[in-house]
Amino acid sequence: MYEYNTDRNPIILKGHGRNIQKLVTYISAIKEKSTRTEYTKKLIALMGKINVGAHMKNVADHYRKLWDDVFIISDYTLDIESPYPIPDKQAAAKKPNKLPYRTGSVKLLSYGRNIEMFLKKAITIEDEAQRAQVVIQIAKFMQRFGNKWARDNMDEGIIIEHIKRITDNQLSVDFEKIQIQLKQSQYKTNSYKPFQKNQRQKKEK
Repeated sequence: MYEYNTDRNPIILKGHGRNIQKLVTYISAIKEKSTRTEYTKKLIALMGKINVGAHMKNVADHYRKLWDDVFIISDYTLDIESPYPIPDKQAAAKKPNKLPYRTGSVKLLSYGRNIEMFLKKAITIEDEAQRAQVVIQIAKFMQRFGNKWARDNMDEGIIIEHIKRITDNQLSVDFEKIQIQLKQSQYKTNSYKPFQKNQRQKKEK
């Protein structure tokens, strides 16, 4: 007779799968506590071999987590001699606090909140040369974003106007120099595109 998933108990920890859950259920039904403890140790060793990855081999609390997982799978009913404290069921069921989300509108949604945040941070940079360099880098990012959603080369003057709008004209930099650098950057990008196309055509041949 076939066993369908709809007739089975739900998997408590999907990362370990149904077979591990069946083994935990089997161990929980053993009468002798010492035997349950011994079987659990062997199961933990098996789980470690199955689930440990290259990124987990040096994690000190990896096996402690496996012990915790076994208790969770048993619904905290497994009575054994554990080398670690049994996890608190109520603490595990407690929902984490909600992360605070930023409030307030974004002036230009196409650039996102981070660009606006970086530009406002640039206003506070005291060193004039450093402030200019930071703004140039931000402007280049804005240029790339603009080219993507506009599907065309965005005019450098528009980028400058957007920067002024986002910062409420509080940013003190030489916008003419920034506009020149944006134009140079755009020229290099446009010059590189035919080169890329030629390289692809050569490969196809």
